Amino acid sequence: MLKTLTKGLLLSALTASSAYASQITWDLTEGVRYGSYNNSLSYSKDGMNLTVTGWSDTKGPADDKIEGARLGRWNGLGVCNDDEYSKTRCATPEHSTDNDPGRDGDFDMIMLSFSEAVSLSSFQNGWYAYDSDVSLLAYTGGASTYNLNDKDWEGLLSDGWNVAGNYSNTMTKETATSTDLVSKFWLIGAYNPAFGELGELCNELNDHFKLKMLTIDTIECPEPTALGLFGLSLAGLFAARRRKAS
Repeated sequence: MLKTLTKGLLLSALTASSAYASQITWDLTEGVRYGSYNNSLSYSKDGMNLTVTGWSDTKGPADDKIEGARLGRWNGLGVCNDDEYSKTRCATPEHSTDNDPGRDGDFDMIMLSFSEAVSLSSFQNGWYAYDSDVSLLAYTGGASTYNLNDKDWEGLLSDGWNVAGNYSNTMTKETATSTDLVSKFWLIGAYNPAFGELGELCNELNDHFKLKMLTIDTIECPEPTALGLFGLSLAGLFAARRRKAS
């Protein structure tokens, strides 16, 4: 009987503490000049800070290590990597987040670094071309900061990163991630086979998109007042039980 009452009190305390998440939606084009290139972009909304950076596997003689890339803003954010810049100065569609094997064979990704751990519940592109398959990863390792420089995509999976999902034909519709992962660091980019199979839709690796919208769920811990009420109630139960026994 005491166990049942204890569970009931704890559930009530957690429910009263607003332990459920609140949502924040970000428009990544806000405050960013159209057509501009940036090494990183910073946002702040509802007490949450977000830093966005671009990355691609263009480093080293084998062109297989990750390094920073330029972020460009059009109808959303795209990635211009070093190979694309040296060849075409990032003409369309190379200034999108892409994996086009016919041009450079590189995989572009955007890193989202939040000031607190969040769950990324949905994303939406402002533009796409040819195809729009997307890979999404979340970092669940123990590091308080994370630098992608000089790493490789496949190696991330043994370095604290988890695949949140691979999504086909995202186009410009809002895409729910359906993931329970929570993290301060997220990677979203053109579909990469290193992060799992998605079927025949992804065989050509001809994905190009510009990321525009994000919706996140913030994770709120139980308030101390609610846990305090639980403790007082539990103490009362034990006291009543002792009086009954005596």
